[in-house]
Amino acid sequence: IKILKENNLMDRVIFGTDNPIDGVNTLNEKIYENYFKNSINLSSNDINNLMYKNATRIYHVPLNVLKNN
Repeated sequence: IKILKENNLMDRVIFGTDNPIDGVNTLNEKIYENYFKNSINLSSNDINNLMYKNATRIYHVPLNVLKNN
């Protein structure tokens, strides 16, 4: 991620895991945002791209599909 950030390529990466982590509320947990902010110095925009915006753009998934009701 650091190399992508340094080369202005944060629009080409998606966070992924083989573990459900915290279920459907994973993205609502600040621990993940804080991890990326503190370890790699990512902006909120970079974190949003990494966690969901790139996926919605690449896979053409409407944002409302990802939100909890």
